Amino acid sequence: MKRFLVMLIATLSLAACSPDPTVDTSSEAAMNESFVEIMKYVDADERTQFKNAIITIMFADFSHLADIVPLGRNEAAFRAEIIHGKNFKEILELANEIRAREIKAKKGSSTEEKPPAGSR
Repeated sequence: MKRFLVMLIATLSLAACSPDPTVDTSSEAAMNESFVEIMKYVDADERTQFKNAIITIMFADFSHLADIVPLGRNEAAFRAEIIHGKNFKEILELANEIRAREIKAKKGSSTEEKPPAGSR
């Protein structure tokens, strides 16, 4: 029984120390390294989810490529700050919030009242 308790405590201690890497956007190199570190701990499906989440966050509120081009580095740095210090789960949650907001906005714009036919 004593041996079982020691094993249980050791297992729980290791689980509590499991890595939960976060994104470091202090520099481009640090950001890339932190992405690689996060990718080490997720499977292939989660890697795809993570990549899509980053794209969603970085390009939220842009409907055309022409909207992105004039922004430059300042906007990119601002967008990177949004994910600084966030872990895998937090980034997925943020991307889901953005997607939900975009869907709600699209539904709102498509349900705007249109003038009745023949009322010109």
